[in-house]
Amino acid sequence: MLPDGIFTATIANDKWSLNFAKGKFTVSRAAQIVVEGSYKVTDDVLELTDEKGPFASLGDRKTGKYRWKITDGQLKFTRVDDPSEGRIEVLTGQSWIAPKK
Repeated sequence: MLPDGIFTATIANDKWSLNFAKGKFTVSRAAQIVVEGSYKVTDDVLELTDEKGPFASLGDRKTGKYRWKITDGQLKFTRVDDPSEGRIEVLTGQSWIAPKK
């Protein structure tokens, strides 16, 4: 199960974070929330549905599916099905550092 918590990454010199908590997520860039939405996990597939925010993908692009894996404290995403190029780039372009336990 994908653990709740805040995962971080640096993208183009900005600090980004993904916060997963009880079926809701936020994406922040430079400490500003840019996407809010809901998610569900089935085995190793994460389905994200953007709901609001300046970087949210809406309409036909609002939902994306990714395989996820945490290895050595790093979360990695692989696209399964997602029409949003921006979300693909942010999620799959690097590893995300998992929260410390």
